[in-house]
Amino acid sequence: MQSRVLRGTLIASQSRRRHKGPHARWRLHAAALGMLLLAGCGRSTVQIEASFRLDGKPLDDAGVSFVRIDAGGRMAAGITDAQGKLVDLTTYRYQDGIVPGTYRVVVTKTITGSTAPAAETPPPQLAPEALVASSSMRDQALESRPQGARRKPRRSSLPDVYGDPAHSPLECVVDGATRTFVFDLESGR
Repeated sequence: MQSRVLRGTLIASQSRRRHKGPHARWRLHAAALGMLLLAGCGRSTVQIEASFRLDGKPLDDAGVSFVRIDAGGRMAAGITDAQGKLVDLTTYRYQDGIVPGTYRVVVTKTITGSTAPAAETPPPQLAPEALVASSSMRDQALESRPQGARRKPRRSSLPDVYGDPAHSPLECVVDGATRTFVFDLESGR
């Protein structure tokens, strides 16, 4: 009786192997290739030209994000140069462009401190004792800060509406035909 079970097992396993055959490996490779092709879909990017103006003047050194409105897709980001032109637009890899689709455009320009050149204000000359004192004062200041306290958030010099992905009035459709955009922002002043 055991021999029949063993024989049945052998026959069943041999028939399974026969059905797999040499084409099974080909089918597996074809399925893997299909999965790779599907995974790569939607990753083709295009280059666009965009310029940004604030009250009619070029908007320089602003951060720009293209947030996808339609289903699927990734956001793209870049910065503006001195002429207000979008540069370094990146989606997957540096300067690769943007995936075609419908986007809401978010623009921010961070307020920075003094723009005076460092050469005009020489650093103060401190005695070694003063360096020790300033180091201990810094340590005391850090210790006195409440646990979990954060620095003040940076502010944008543009109206808040342009920095809000949900409410920015700037939108564009990137497709094969339209690849040049001009965005006019108003400061409200």
